[in-house]
Amino acid sequence: IGANRLEFAVIGDAVNVAAKLEAMTREMGARVVVSDELRKQALQQADSAADLMAGFVRHDGQVIRGVDQPMTIWTL
Repeated sequence: IGANRLEFAVIGDAVNVAAKLEAMTREMGARVVVSDELRKQALQQADSAADLMAGFVRHDGQVIRGVDQPMTIWTL
């Protein structure tokens, strides 16, 4: 008798930054925190991205632990 259990792991800088940005939602009292790079990509790739990004507030020079350079992030 036994059970099959699948375990997955995701590793990399993008995953590390995403986890840090998710944690910043609590610190900043925001529902969503996105990087400037994600915002730029969304604006380039989706016709309605400008509508989706409406209401986001820009925060320059945010220091994120584990990231070499300060980042620009957007909160909602």
